[in-house]
Amino acid sequence: MTIAPQDHPHWVPETWAHLERRRAERRAAGISFRPDWITRQARRAAATRPGPASLHVEVGRYSAWLEGPDVGALLDAAGVTERLFDHDRGRWMVPVDRVDNVMSWAEWRERRIVTCSDVDR
Repeated sequence: MTIAPQDHPHWVPETWAHLERRRAERRAAGISFRPDWITRQARRAAATRPGPASLHVEVGRYSAWLEGPDVGALLDAAGVTERLFDHDRGRWMVPVDRVDNVMSWAEWRERRIVTCSDVDR
């Protein structure tokens, strides 16, 4: 249903002409007219998207403990076969000389945010 400008309850000729001009400029520029509620929904959906995955590495004297989502698949992708699941801490444990491969793979290939800290264990 289309309402003629003069039949609209809040019709003010100057304002209506301005809106028509702006819509014509947008159509000429290739910008589609989208109602505000669609734009607000898109912004709300963008705000609720999860952030990038992270990986936290705690480096000890001989071992490193990895914490983050889906670390087992990360270790498979990085090609690290020397690993052990530490049930006390609930984390994967790898040798120190292999942890740099895992960190670089997570940062470069999987675009994770990688943090590292030293621990005395």
